[in-house]
Amino acid sequence: MNSMKSSLLTIITISAFGLLTACNKAPETGDSTAEKTSTNAAPAAEAPDPSLPEKKVEITGNDTMKYDVMAIEAKPGQKVTVTLKNVGTIPKLSMGHNFVLLAPDMDPIKFLEASQTSMGTDFIGPEVKNKV
Repeated sequence: MNSMKSSLLTIITISAFGLLTACNKAPETGDSTAEKTSTNAAPAAEAPDPSLPEKKVEITGNDTMKYDVMAIEAKPGQKVTVTLKNVGTIPKLSMGHNFVLLAPDMDPIKFLEASQTSMGTDFIGPEVKNKV
């Protein structure tokens, strides 16, 4: 059972990292201003721009942990609605899919490290939940 749980966490971690970095942005490294800010402070939200049309994105995931959308582009202030559709047949417990949009100042690797054992909260660690 432990090896199955370990394998599941590895799969989830790999697939989550793939989705989180799908926009071809490398995780921030070094001594940047963003890293100096407190990990408890969420970045300021962009004010909604009513002149921009809503962008609707459907991401489809399958049993091979691949997504059909590799990047989402939107303008600052544009409302974006994301729907995640699982077309796989393996049960959610062993092959569930999720979508997490991180704050710009959240390092995806640090997010995964803090969240990989948080199964009860959909793999979002309590210390980083304000960065989602």
